[in-house]
Amino acid sequence: MQRGCVIFIIAASLAILVASVILRFFFMPAYQEKGTASIIGIIELAIDEYKNDFGVYPEGKNETMAKILLGTNTRNKKYIPQDSIVIRDNKMIDLWQRPLQVKISGTRPTVVSSGENGLFGDSDDLTAANWENY
Repeated sequence: MQRGCVIFIIAASLAILVASVILRFFFMPAYQEKGTASIIGIIELAIDEYKNDFGVYPEGKNETMAKILLGTNTRNKKYIPQDSIVIRDNKMIDLWQRPLQVKISGTRPTVVSSGENGLFGDSDDLTAANWENY
């Protein structure tokens, strides 16, 4: 192999490495936040549609509610498609692959992501109320 080819391959490899690092640390977190905000919106719309059909919100923790929204209900109606990115292994998840919490109190459900750090109850949690900030 000629010396020029080796230098070109090394330079191209370094450029790809630098681009990967930039994408991972500068663009991926914003993508995950915006994508998770969209997932929250999809789940809340599905829960609202279920309430319109049944008159009450679905009950249960994450896995139970995921099954209900996937069609395990008295009408066998699917509110979220089986192949959706919203649900994996019968759990509603965010783009960090962590389970979401669904709290139904008062007149509306609230879907909460623990955010990038994976801890609920701190400043990086995502909900529909704060998702327009992302």
